[in-house]
Amino acid sequence: MADKFGFEKLSKDYFDTVIKKLDPKMTMGDAKPYSELLNLFDAIQDIEEPQYEAMRLKLDLAARAISQLQSQKSVKGTPIEKALKSLAAGVQKAKATVAKEEKLYEKQGATSGLIEVDVSVSVRDFYNSEVGGAKLELVIDSNPSPVKVSDMTSRGSARFRGVMIEPSGNVNVSLVLKREVHPKLSQNMSYKNVGKTLLIEAAEDAVSVEMSEQSARKVLDSKGVKGSVGVDFKVFNGSTELTSERSIEQSTEQAVKYTVYYPKGTLTLKQG
Repeated sequence: MADKFGFEKLSKDYFDTVIKKLDPKMTMGDAKPYSELLNLFDAIQDIEEPQYEAMRLKLDLAARAISQLQSQKSVKGTPIEKALKSLAAGVQKAKATVAKEEKLYEKQGATSGLIEVDVSVSVRDFYNSEVGGAKLELVIDSNPSPVKVSDMTSRGSARFRGVMIEPSGNVNVSLVLKREVHPKLSQNMSYKNVGKTLLIEAAEDAVSVEMSEQSARKVLDSKGVKGSVGVDFKVFNGSTELTSERSIEQSTEQAVKYTVYYPKGTLTLKQG
């Protein structure tokens, strides 16, 4: 993007003119809002076109954070106060540039027969649990080329606002999960007759095995199940979940029935 919106400059200016000037003896509590704003500037840099609404949202958050810092008595009359004022102006300038590009994007899309929608994705793993902290990327039919958006899932979902797409078409969903086994998942889906929101339900396909053995380890080894307990697979003895390696290895004199759930490595997508 070659810093088209000035996001990198904002982050660098903030670091050079504010973070570097802070009192090194400042308490952790007093320093926290400054570090949170730095993290916010870093997050803004990671947002790519055409996620203009997400850009504007985080720029508004940055503007509010700057205003709160400016109101503190400790910055009044200091070089930091002047730096924050300059940063506030930079945030507003960046926001104006984003708004201009957003209008152009919407105009060009409408001319090409595209529609503006929000895309909402819900994600569940092999045990039907909400997937958080996974990188989600969508590639959706658009014009003149497919549109790509990405974000991290939170509480099993992610939402992309103001995306111009074909009214009916195809979408590829890719997930990168924090685990050893099948960390990358990808699947295509056809969608049709989209209104204001394209809802996508992504569910990871699972394998479920019931087997009687003297230890859960023997069940896992017989099925070739690898990874970390609770992350890459789940094991139950009756209704009791085994949550440690020690419980997995523990043997019994007589065979006990275990139930194992683990990922198949594929996704099933459905339009909501």
